[in-house]
Amino acid sequence: MERLTENSLAEENCPDTNQVLHRFNEIILCKELEIPEEKPDKERIADTVIKANVTDLEVIEVDLGDVIRKKVAAFGKVNLGVEYSALNETQQIHFTNFEIPFQGIIGYRPCIEDPEDEDYNRGLLLDCFDINDFNINVCVEYKQFEQIDERTIKAVVVLLIWLEPKETTITITEPEDGAEIEGTIDISAVVSNGIDLEEEVLFEYSEDGGETWIEIGIDDEPVNGEFTVAWDTTEVADGEYLIRASAQPVCPYPDIEIQDSIMVTVANA
Repeated sequence: MERLTENSLAEENCPDTNQVLHRFNEIILCKELEIPEEKPDKERIADTVIKANVTDLEVIEVDLGDVIRKKVAAFGKVNLGVEYSALNETQQIHFTNFEIPFQGIIGYRPCIEDPEDEDYNRGLLLDCFDINDFNINVCVEYKQFEQIDERTIKAVVVLLIWLEPKETTITITEPEDGAEIEGTIDISAVVSNGIDLEEEVLFEYSEDGGETWIEIGIDDEPVNGEFTVAWDTTEVADGEYLIRASAQPVCPYPDIEIQDSIMVTVANA
């Protein structure tokens, strides 16, 4: 069977079952397709192939008066291939292509309309939103082909276009998780970023399991992506402590946290 190939700005990728999406749009396409005149009549559909192509993206600014927000306009087309048996004595197999254009707006979910809510967004993206911080994905969630008559096929396609934050990690490398420490020690973390980050890492500790965090220090002069601060453990009581290292995106996306934590035991006595 022939395959449909065409360049797309998006990867063909569907989210994991438990993955929470915040920047997406679902598009329903429903169209009756006529077999080209040069092709014979159809007896039945034997097979189908589908490819969704995002051909253009445009980041649009929205002026709300007191603040600027953004949304993303996505444009593209769905290429459909239908393999069918011809309505004749030889029962030959034929293949024909169809194209259905689509367009949609990607905003932020959930949409919060209450201006008194601190997360008020009206379904729009932050003014600092950068499309380069995200991978663009398109997923064919559903497809159905119905034979109307020997020349007509009804196609129903549901697309999901979604933006996935580029993989960005921070990992505490020293001390090891579960280590027993004393005196002044170095706490180090390595950052691997796909999202544009602020050029600093914040180190904190907690003695109540993360309810309250106290700053240890900030390093903004990394060596080969490794950030380090010194912690004088003689200033705290002996016991178990949670240590956290965190980096912040240049654009403070509300749903993206870049951090790592370990548990250590301070034993100076």
